[in-house]
Amino acid sequence: MRVKDLLKSKKSEVVTVDPHARVATAAKLLMQHTIGGLPVVGTDGQLVGFVSERDFVRAVHLRNEGIRDLEVEQIMSRPAPTCHADENLN
Repeated sequence: MRVKDLLKSKKSEVVTVDPHARVATAAKLLMQHTIGGLPVVGTDGQLVGFVSERDFVRAVHLRNEGIRDLEVEQIMSRPAPTCHADENLN
């Protein structure tokens, strides 16, 4: 199976978040859209990172308090994982 085959079963909308958005905003987007991660896109439209549920858990573990007010760029993964539509899922 190829990445493009998997994408056919998904919504075409891509939900993104700004790197300067608050972590609480990103968490709300995850919950609203029932997704596990968000591409982090700068104002110039460039992909700058990815924030996943795992990044939230890591932030809670390391900081314990006050993560809601951090900016997404403080907890996101860099560089964002990417692939091409023709790549094999394996």
